[in-house]
Amino acid sequence: VIVYARRHFAKAPTGGYSYYRGMEVVYLPSIRSKHLDTLSYGLLATLHAIRSGVDVVDFRATPLSWYALLTRSCGIPSIVWSQGPEWDRPKWGFVARLFLKSSEISSAYLPNAMVAVSRNLQHYFERRFRRSVHFIPSGINPIHYAEPCEILTHGLSRGNYLLFLGRLDEAKGCGYLLDAYLRLKTDKRLVFAGGWQYSERYVARLRAAADHRVLFLGPVSGRLWQELFTNAYVYVQPSESEGISNSLLEAMSAGRCVVVSDIPGNVEAVGQFAITFRAGDVDHLHRQLEYVLDNPEVVAALGRRAQEHVQSHFSWDRSTDRLLSLYESLATPRR
Repeated sequence: VIVYARRHFAKAPTGGYSYYRGMEVVYLPSIRSKHLDTLSYGLLATLHAIRSGVDVVDFRATPLSWYALLTRSCGIPSIVWSQGPEWDRPKWGFVARLFLKSSEISSAYLPNAMVAVSRNLQHYFERRFRRSVHFIPSGINPIHYAEPCEILTHGLSRGNYLLFLGRLDEAKGCGYLLDAYLRLKTDKRLVFAGGWQYSERYVARLRAAADHRVLFLGPVSGRLWQELFTNAYVYVQPSESEGISNSLLEAMSAGRCVVVSDIPGNVEAVGQFAITFRAGDVDHLHRQLEYVLDNPEVVAALGRRAQEHVQSHFSWDRSTDRLLSLYESLATPRR
């Protein structure tokens, strides 16, 4: 297995590659701009994969599906994944949206197979393009409780903060969350954890509007990541556009009560074990946050039930078995 990574997202070792659990990791350069980063890196990765003589190429974003023309010309089967409607994000202009919409068409017809991470996305592509789409959800490892240690250095403690963890941009609804939170009369803090590459102006506006209770941590990992999830009072996912969010599944796996916008991806992920609000409705979100602050017993019960739900429905074993079966079905005829 060869995994491709962008050099500016991960520190590249000498030689430009490394090994992790038997997989070769190849670090490639890219043009660092909002519009060309993924495409430039994806082209280099595709050419490297073709030269390496792989059996199957796995594209993890719909814009990369155009490179299936290259793999097909070399007789190599390919898969493309849809993580959600890429074009439905406020950060994109007219031309970028047009390209991303056309990439949905190329995803349906150029690769040998298409995979969706949610049933909603699967049905959307099957209805629109009348093509069979595979459903393979993300798997989630259990997240075990971590005693507060690193979060203490940020002025946080168990149960004294609301958490959002993910990419900070307009599609994630961070502005709605901040507006709703600032109306609350509470000592519990609001924590935004995650990166904001190409969304610097948006995050600057959030920082300017925030008060002393709001904390921006930037990208987190390791022990701090684990402590944040397992010690938060609730996790909030206010997205306006989403497939199925890994961060949302991770919060549920950590036993957190989750407050989510009612978009299809979120609703599919949480089942009946969450507090929901109308997407983009600041007033409704504010009322739901007041409800969870006033009802800690409901928060504890929903957290336990959410954890049981995600452990039974989002199993790594089940997802990897499905993916391996798909790989083998494509690679065997070629062999």
